[in-house]
Amino acid sequence: MSPQLASGEEDPFENPNLKYWSRILTAMGNEHRVQILDLLAFGQKTLSEIMEKTGLDRDRAEAHLAILVFTSLVLKWTDDEGDGEKIYALDPRNYDFARGVDSFDFGSIKVEFRLGRSRPGKRALIPKKGDFHRAVVELGLPWRKFTPFEVERILDRVEEFMHALGFDYTVQGNAIRAAFLQRLHFETVHPRTRIEISEAFAQGRQALWLNYLRIPTHELPEKIADAAWKIEQIVDAGGSVAMRFGRILLAKIEKEGDARFLVKVVDNVALRQIESIPGFMNDPKLVYDFLDAKGGGEETACTL
Repeated sequence: MSPQLASGEEDPFENPNLKYWSRILTAMGNEHRVQILDLLAFGQKTLSEIMEKTGLDRDRAEAHLAILVFTSLVLKWTDDEGDGEKIYALDPRNYDFARGVDSFDFGSIKVEFRLGRSRPGKRALIPKKGDFHRAVVELGLPWRKFTPFEVERILDRVEEFMHALGFDYTVQGNAIRAAFLQRLHFETVHPRTRIEISEAFAQGRQALWLNYLRIPTHELPEKIADAAWKIEQIVDAGGSVAMRFGRILLAKIEKEGDARFLVKVVDNVALRQIESIPGFMNDPKLVYDFLDAKGGGEETACTL
């Protein structure tokens, strides 16, 4: 006779996750598929690269990859901009790339393992899927006005603002920071959807604008509002300035005692225009005119 469960007690044998994890562990129970996962731990690979590294022919490689894709261990897409070859990468929903340690916990059993020779701070990026996003920060400030201590404080505030939006420094960004800034590179700390990124930039832009006008920011996340207030202090102290935080673009120009300020979230087309103009962010008047010409949406210019 089977034991009776108390009222409301969950039957461990009815755990709906067991079937899912069983499929994953079965998928990993093949040395070729583990070899493929180990290879992808260092970044996305084309089908040809996987065949070359594993020694598998096309049919066998595709068969193993199909199982890994079906169990959500691997993502697959086609290189539409190149020769149309299939590309594979680890699915970020099931891996913590930053630590290189992966674990699955389903009740009374926890499986933990390492893939590859983990590199600290490295992630397998998947540009086509957009789960990890990059953002460039550019600072068009009158640097000669600031002491080395003030420059370091500016950079700390920029980092705090980007962190509030969900971004952190990349290794490349740290190197550029040490070399004295202008262009800093950030990357999302965790996988995020494009909608989440757009919402973060919209909140960041709104916080910068409200802080500049000294309007309360109670409806915005506290971290973003506080970090934006610190950026606004840089704007106030810098005279004519231009700053870019990913897709957030702001400019303040001063002329004959008046100050005019614009801050907007721009699209990818506008970003490509900006990046095609040498020294664009070093000219606050040029940035202001660019934003002013785009028009549309909320009017964000004011005269003080």
